[in-house]
Amino acid sequence: MLNEERVVLMTELAIFEEKANHKLQPATRYTKRDYITLCTIGGIVFGSLLFVCLYGVAIAAIMSTAITNISLLLVIIFVILGVILYALFMYFYLNNLRRGAIKRYDRSKKLVKTQRQAYMKLMKLYEKEEAQDIPESWG
Repeated sequence: MLNEERVVLMTELAIFEEKANHKLQPATRYTKRDYITLCTIGGIVFGSLLFVCLYGVAIAAIMSTAITNISLLLVIIFVILGVILYALFMYFYLNNLRRGAIKRYDRSKKLVKTQRQAYMKLMKLYEKEEAQDIPESWG
């Protein structure tokens, strides 16, 4: 015999897991430190590529329109400016990325806690049903 409350809870859990599966992964796969480190490493790679592309386009635009004769001093200035801008860009980009990773991980942890509570409730329903199914002559 099926317990209606148990069936409803199992259905809700299945729907929850289907909808929130990708949101549960950070907390179920990684520790908080590992997840933030992984996001930071990915951010370093992506941010560096993004900066090189943007800075390259900006330099190409400046050189094609404003400069006809390039001196060594101007190249050194552009390199130093690029390094300074890269450091600032990466500082702000990685700080923002880490804050986002922390928020995603914390949200994931809350969802895992909600899921765990639902499983505990389901387990109690199973235990309650098992206790009711045992005949009194056995006890």
